[in-house]
Amino acid sequence: MGILKKLSDLEKEASTFGFKWETSNQILEQIQSEISEIDAHLKDGNQKKLQEEIGDLLHAAFSLCVFSQFDVEETLLNSVNKFEHRFRAIQRLATEKGLDTLNGQSFNELMILWNKAKKLGYITSTTVDEKPLILTGESIQLEPLQQVHYDILKKLSYDEKISAYSPALKLKFDSWFNKALEKPPENKQISFIVRSLQDNSIVGSTRFYEMDVKHKRLAIGYTWIIPEIWGKGVNTQCKLLLLKYAFDVLLMNRVEFYVDARNERSRAAVKKLGAKEEGVLRKHMILEDGYVRDTVVYSILKEEWDFLIHK
Repeated sequence: MGILKKLSDLEKEASTFGFKWETSNQILEQIQSEISEIDAHLKDGNQKKLQEEIGDLLHAAFSLCVFSQFDVEETLLNSVNKFEHRFRAIQRLATEKGLDTLNGQSFNELMILWNKAKKLGYITSTTVDEKPLILTGESIQLEPLQQVHYDILKKLSYDEKISAYSPALKLKFDSWFNKALEKPPENKQISFIVRSLQDNSIVGSTRFYEMDVKHKRLAIGYTWIIPEIWGKGVNTQCKLLLLKYAFDVLLMNRVEFYVDARNERSRAAVKKLGAKEEGVLRKHMILEDGYVRDTVVYSILKEEWDFLIHK
């Protein structure tokens, strides 16, 4: 039996028997008590008692998790993912500073790197980090889509060239917009507006969606750009910003693209990025205008991305 399972079963048996915590403050007091004991044994050098008190501290944290009705394994997995993302970010920041290792760096310097890594954000199985995610390229910036963007996006998206393969933008814009605003756990996605850095205007929208932390995959899509800047590299720059974040920060193994089989322009753009065509999902979706759409599936894997960025 795994140690977490055994501890969980013991907690349930104790609770059923009536030996249980009544408030979270009681558990917090126990945690503070364990910390004081640990501090004392760090000073007196009693290693056996130190190990015992550290074990009691871990048990108290486990009890708080159970008391708060959180799944313990999911909570630990989220914590591991969070640390992994931030540690990989620290490695990249160190490389940018020309450092192969952080050995020899002061604790204050380590904390500066840690705080920079925290600002990059991360994703758990149910939430997106509280930091607003802004991705900046040479001529565009991706910013979180918000309610304040409703009027401008509705006005821009009404163009026939944009809504040709996305009739929801024209026929059911409110439904499209409200879905874009949804946050985890209701919808595992991050929606963006695309802003031109040349004149600060909004020129489109895109998003991460179907984000699956457990299996380390997500999709990029719902992308549209105003026709006036088609062919100027904005869509490519947008996709590259998302791909870089997906692979280098979120540590995804796979990024997917689902494209209307009729949309030759988008299919060519995705293939130009280096995505592999995997097949066609026939009669995959019924669009808002009644058209039954075939969907072409493309993907880029982590190892392919590593090769592409070093070409």
